[in-house]
Amino acid sequence: MLILVVCARLVAREGAVLGRHDQPLSVECRWEDRRATVVVRGEVDFATAGILAQQLDEVAGQQPEHLTVDLARTSFLDAAGLRVIARARRTLTPRCPLTLRSPTRQVRLVLEVSGLAGVCPIEDPPR
Repeated sequence: MLILVVCARLVAREGAVLGRHDQPLSVECRWEDRRATVVVRGEVDFATAGILAQQLDEVAGQQPEHLTVDLARTSFLDAAGLRVIARARRTLTPRCPLTLRSPTRQVRLVLEVSGLAGVCPIEDPPR
């Protein structure tokens, strides 16, 4: 009974939606000649990975010479986000290299543990 009451309060609370994030995901693309940079801000997880996937698909469709995914303001990346980046890499390679730029410490750890850091070069900001 207690569980039902707690769940009811969560649903009844104004604006409370499962999967809703305090820090929404923002994905934008910048072009310089045939080089694309996709800037990711916020959390990439099972609920938001589709937003990133859609943007990366659009970029891939425009056949860039190089793609950089800027992760400097990405606070979280889970397996769903890893799959999206790995799929983009497979789609674009070998005609278009994919570089990961400035991942946060937490995101870098996820990239390294998953092995994705071994197949996508990581570009760190100059010190």
